Amino acid sequence: MKLFHSCFCDGFKSFRVVFTFFLVVQSVPAQVRFRDSLESKRKNLESLKDFNETDTTYIKTIYQLANSYAYHNRDSMLQLASKSLEISKKEGYSKGIAGSNLALATAHMLSGKFSKAFEHAQLTERLSKEIKADTIYLRTLNVLGMGHFMKGEYPKGYLVCQKGKMESERTNNKEMQVVFNMNIATSFAILRDAERALPYYQNCLKLLKTMNDEVQLAEVLSNLGYSFIQKGEYVKARKYSHDALHIFETHRIGAWTAFVYINLGEIALKQKEFDKAIANFKKSEQLLLDIDDKQREAETYLGLAASYLMKNELRLSESYALRAETISRSINLYPGLIRAFDILYQIHKEKNQPELAIAYLEASGNLADSIQVADNTTKFLMLEAENNFGEEQKRIEIENNKKLERQKAITYLSIVLLIPFLAILFLIRRNIKTQKIANEQLIQINATKDKVFSIIGHDLKAPINTLQELLALYKNKGITEKQIAKITPRLKENVDHSAFTLNNLLFWAQKQMNGISAVPEPVNLKGVIDEIIVLYQEQIAKKELLVVHKEGDTIQIFVDKEHIKIILRNIIFNAIKYSDKKGEIRITYAVESEETVIEICDSGIGMDKNMVNSILNGRNIVSNPGTDNEKGTGLGLDICKELLKINKGRLHIESTPNTGSCFKLFFKTKGN
Repeated sequence: MKLFHSCFCDGFKSFRVVFTFFLVVQSVPAQVRFRDSLESKRKNLESLKDFNETDTTYIKTIYQLANSYAYHNRDSMLQLASKSLEISKKEGYSKGIAGSNLALATAHMLSGKFSKAFEHAQLTERLSKEIKADTIYLRTLNVLGMGHFMKGEYPKGYLVCQKGKMESERTNNKEMQVVFNMNIATSFAILRDAERALPYYQNCLKLLKTMNDEVQLAEVLSNLGYSFIQKGEYVKARKYSHDALHIFETHRIGAWTAFVYINLGEIALKQKEFDKAIANFKKSEQLLLDIDDKQREAETYLGLAASYLMKNELRLSESYALRAETISRSINLYPGLIRAFDILYQIHKEKNQPELAIAYLEASGNLADSIQVADNTTKFLMLEAENNFGEEQKRIEIENNKKLERQKAITYLSIVLLIPFLAILFLIRRNIKTQKIANEQLIQINATKDKVFSIIGHDLKAPINTLQELLALYKNKGITEKQIAKITPRLKENVDHSAFTLNNLLFWAQKQMNGISAVPEPVNLKGVIDEIIVLYQEQIAKKELLVVHKEGDTIQIFVDKEHIKIILRNIIFNAIKYSDKKGEIRITYAVESEETVIEICDSGIGMDKNMVNSILNGRNIVSNPGTDNEKGTGLGLDICKELLKINKGRLHIESTPNTGSCFKLFFKTKGN
């Protein structure tokens, strides 16, 4: 028999807990369905008449299909990934180049070709970061971390996974947060440091509570079960293992199910329940008939060998121990070899074969010493890496705090400098606004001044000059009394208009110079309106107008009597002025709610919306001639609005061109 005497060297290091390469370990049927759907999508795209292999959808389908073959057919994976990479380069599709290189890195990593794997992964890391393909970038970091772990470079793998953990937290990618937390935990579990592994597994559980991923939850639970076996807490270990087992069996995930049965077998073995241990290891053995997983085969055979040894069934124990030795030797599973040597030592000792027993004992001791030295070195380097990572994070935090303080200082300084600037800007804007208002007021005053002088120079001066000339003619006997009598009605009309205009001008001047105040008193509306109708009887008769004064109940309003007379005179005069011959004017008033409404409507020429808005918004109004060429000043409605405001009234106008206008005056009813 040739025993294994070589010392520990680089290669696959033994572990029973399992790293996670991608987001979800699917059940076999689910994996097949996913791969079939991608194959179907690929064929559909290729069958299109306008098919173009450089189409980004096609490229993405190809490199996703490559990844789906990761644990089934590495040749297909490499072939598809190479094809998608070639097409992506031809098209210049950066994301396709990154995704294809990731698939190639994964294929080479799983095949143990680390140099090629790292070459593709490092290229993908740079490119995915440049194009901000966050998911590809995170998966690439995971592949790099796994590569370092598989090579036994635990400190490097730890640092890469910590980097991935931070990036996945920054991008809020919870699935990859679980992956990186689990792989960091697994790295500690491999080194038999369950205390440092457990916090990361607990992080995984917290994250998975917010996600709907039973399979990934089961992965964490099974690894937790293994960690509690290491700690000797078998009740917790069995609970986590059974919880995981139920999920894996439901989803028919054979490799993980076998792993859980191995854990349960080890728990039973530790608790001296040898028949239960054998039953669990046998279930694992049965599952592994259809799975190519040498590591778990070796672990299963070791468990059976140890169980049968405890039952003193030496022949079966030796058979399984030799199988475990052969498999462990083929995959460099060093702890597996040590355990096989220990079992074989016990068997040959029981069989009273001291030479073989001593040979196995020496082989076990030599290999264990080598592994112990390597493990101690690795643990020290991991501790150093962990400390360095912590120090680096503190340094980054301090630097970030310094930057934040500098930014705050700059912000505060900017605010301090900005306040006077804003104050100056506010003053400038206020001055501009004040100046603008003053300019508008000046323009309005000038326009009103021009209008007043026009009224004085034309509407008042002309009638007075005419009267003056007639009186001069009469004095000089240039005109007879009969002729004067003939034109007297026209002269009276001119004088009445001049008196009305002069009254409005005087009122406007009083408003401009001293302001106006109201002296409210109860006013009978009927009496005031009747008085104004009598005043304009001549103009009404001349146009043959029908004035309908609809009298309701006797209504009194609480208002300045002179003011209401001026308001009604102006509005009724306008109704007469802009009414056609034989037109109609309706005057009504009534109490509505808590207001008295006076409505003066005519069937005259009406106004458009712009004219109505000009009156209501206080813009300068150009007075148009009446239907019988009557003159006006444009001041009347302005005065009405001012008096309404002083007497707490308001004005509403409804008008349609060629149909007529309605002026509604609203006043508070007496006592309100």
